[in-house]
Amino acid sequence: MPKKPKYNPLQLIDNNRILALIIVVLLLIIMLYPRFNMQDISIIRPFTGVKAGEMTPDQKNYYNFTEYFKGKSELDKIFPPFSYRPLMPFVASLLPFDSMLSMSIVNVIANLLTVLLIYLTLRQLNFNYSLRIVGILLYIVSFPLMYYGSSGFLEPTANLFIYLIVYLTVSNRIVYLPIVFILAAITKEVTIIALPFALVYLLVNNRSNLRELKKSMFLLLLSFLFFIIANLLIRYLFSTDNTYLWSPSFDTAIGNLSRAKTYLSFILAFGLPGLFSLWYFISKQSGLNKKKLLAWYCGTLCAILLSAYSVVAAYSDGRFIWTGYPFMIVIAVYFFQERLSKA
Repeated sequence: MPKKPKYNPLQLIDNNRILALIIVVLLLIIMLYPRFNMQDISIIRPFTGVKAGEMTPDQKNYYNFTEYFKGKSELDKIFPPFSYRPLMPFVASLLPFDSMLSMSIVNVIANLLTVLLIYLTLRQLNFNYSLRIVGILLYIVSFPLMYYGSSGFLEPTANLFIYLIVYLTVSNRIVYLPIVFILAAITKEVTIIALPFALVYLLVNNRSNLRELKKSMFLLLLSFLFFIIANLLIRYLFSTDNTYLWSPSFDTAIGNLSRAKTYLSFILAFGLPGLFSLWYFISKQSGLNKKKLLAWYCGTLCAILLSAYSVVAAYSDGRFIWTGYPFMIVIAVYFFQERLSKA
């Protein structure tokens, strides 16, 4: 009797590609709707700690920054470090809507572009269509996207540049990295965590080609210098006398460590991508060369360190570990690929 072929649960996605795409779009709408434009639906409002019509300090600063670019507010109403992040408020100010709605729209567009970059990155890494969809679903069906993805936070737009840097790195389009790092720098400073990933990835993949290695290292050095220069320039152009700037302190650490939301938001934001990444890390990998994952784990570690730093220097929540999704999603997809190959 002929051997019965192994059942691959992801074959259903490959056989129904249009339906899979429709499901992705519907889920994206469902996840972005609850907090769009800060109009929190009633079921989640008790958990947000923000009353109807109010904004968090972060959102208020970005709102004022958008108003500043519209000529309706003064720069002194914006506190550092928020005043050092002009790109998203500037883009939002170009839209003919209320500033909060404009920021929400920019973030929705950023999420759409992020989904596209996830697909392109996974395709570049030679994953099949079904696994690319799995990677996208790991991004969409997540706490950070629902909670931070469509309101006046900056993270969706900032994270977009991390995904873009990842894609340009794996697709060998690193000649564009210096320009992208400039844009990333004036969006949010945490985007620098993409640099260690790019460094390790290019070192691992170009170690046998000295000429390519020298070229890539030069471009990364240039990217780093441009990032620093852009940050210094922004601090000069948008400096104020306000002193809200986050800095490490014992009081900040105590405040974060005494809040249940600090732990809960981290766990929820770590989510399935983090869980599968951790599971893969501690499992006995045999089918995959571990060197292929080195850069991705480096990026994940940078996000974890950023989260740890936020405990002593900022209002710590799930937004910081969300920066690790560009790396954790890829690790999780490798995990699924290996598991299915052994099924």
